[in-house]
Amino acid sequence: MTIEKKKISKFALFLIAISFLMLSGILIYNHYQKQNQVDISSTELNQKEKVVDEKLKNYVCKYLEDSNQNADKFSLQKAQKIKNTDIYKMINLMPKGANLHLHYLANLSAEGTFDFCYDNPNVYIIPEKSGDFEDCQLYVSDNSLKVPKGFILFKDAIDKNILSKEQILNSWVMDSYNGDKQGVWTEFHKKFKKVKSLGTSEITYKDFYKASFLENIKDNIQHLELRTNLNLLNLEDDKENYGAKGIELIRQAFYEVKKEYPDFTLKIILAQSKNKSGNIEFEDFMKITNNLKSKIKDTYDPQHTSDFIVGYDLVGEDKAGGIDIYIDKIKALKNEGINLTPYFHAGETDDINNDSIVKAYELGTKRVGHGTNLGDFPELLEKFKTDKICLEVCPISNQILKLIPDIKTHPAYKYFREGVPIVLAPDDPFMFGSGGVSFDFFEAIVSWNLSLSDIKQLITNSIKYSALSTYEKEKAMETWKSKWEEFINSYNV
Repeated sequence: MTIEKKKISKFALFLIAISFLMLSGILIYNHYQKQNQVDISSTELNQKEKVVDEKLKNYVCKYLEDSNQNADKFSLQKAQKIKNTDIYKMINLMPKGANLHLHYLANLSAEGTFDFCYDNPNVYIIPEKSGDFEDCQLYVSDNSLKVPKGFILFKDAIDKNILSKEQILNSWVMDSYNGDKQGVWTEFHKKFKKVKSLGTSEITYKDFYKASFLENIKDNIQHLELRTNLNLLNLEDDKENYGAKGIELIRQAFYEVKKEYPDFTLKIILAQSKNKSGNIEFEDFMKITNNLKSKIKDTYDPQHTSDFIVGYDLVGEDKAGGIDIYIDKIKALKNEGINLTPYFHAGETDDINNDSIVKAYELGTKRVGHGTNLGDFPELLEKFKTDKICLEVCPISNQILKLIPDIKTHPAYKYFREGVPIVLAPDDPFMFGSGGVSFDFFEAIVSWNLSLSDIKQLITNSIKYSALSTYEKEKAMETWKSKWEEFINSYNV
């Protein structure tokens, strides 16, 4: 009898040990899955959402049956056709959370810029290329006697039929460029030059920002993170206050908009070109940014003040070695106490040998702008999954700048399915003919066959991986959930 009990006890211990090993294996596997798969906690659909999902699928099927426009390069002409689709109308009404990748000077759509210039009595335009001026380049002045030869008041150019809206828009956007990859960035910078005066004159500076904020709000964006350059508007000569006036005007524009739209939030990422020093050297740029970050806060809600400037970026064409020259400088600045959060542009290339995205990761980037060639570095891709480094994906931009021939083949869709967090963003709406983020959502939905669950994930990612404080994120998510419910209900009547 005693022997039998001992046998049973040993067998029981054996079963317990096996069970423990199995349970441990399950827990380890579940942990791995959570770390390496898309978080679906916020994307499960309720019954009402399933109704909307089915409607969206039907809209997409009808669109694909009626045309093959999704294979075309994005353009002003295509944008007008897209606006008339049921897909776009649904997306436009959808609360889309945050726009995390937008550049100043190109932050307002071409159509929005046109309207802004027409209504402003201090904006001039030159019809044809002349000397250093490009065709349809803008110039801002409150004194007509100081306007360069060849420029005419913008409103007069339209009202007197000197230029048409179509001519101006076609000059501003990238539609007309049919050259190779080598020339696309040259053409891109020409477009920036045409609108630069709006961002270097105090006359238009604040109102131009306001127009951009309002355009995003109209597109149902509640949070915006804008990359802007310290070199754009500088009214101070001394480095201690360098750029402060410009940042203050942005904050004033934000506060004025927030009075009408209290749920709208804004953060600034200050940028410096990685390919040229600009008006100030990199070390000075970082010290000035750090100074402005500490001095200029978002104090709209005195009970919950927060950072207005959240970090910095190195922007521009992603040439090999572009970030490398800054590595030692960034490390040296950290030793001096200048430890700003990076939000690096990196991997905006189809060059498999360009490892800027590796350098960006090693320097602790919070997110990555573009990251198109992440798949060329398998080990890094795994780190992006486990460390939850978010990619700011700009499908239309990547197509127009010739990184991808067709949005259907964009690698970001594969990254998304493998568990890399991504968000959608417009990059430079002015020269791409887009505006807000609805067009990028449209192209992704049609090209990648996204479900409402996928869309919901992309939207919640935009809040989750934003630079908002914990309190701001919680508040933003509550606001979004309320707006999302209203949107879903509107398609269930």
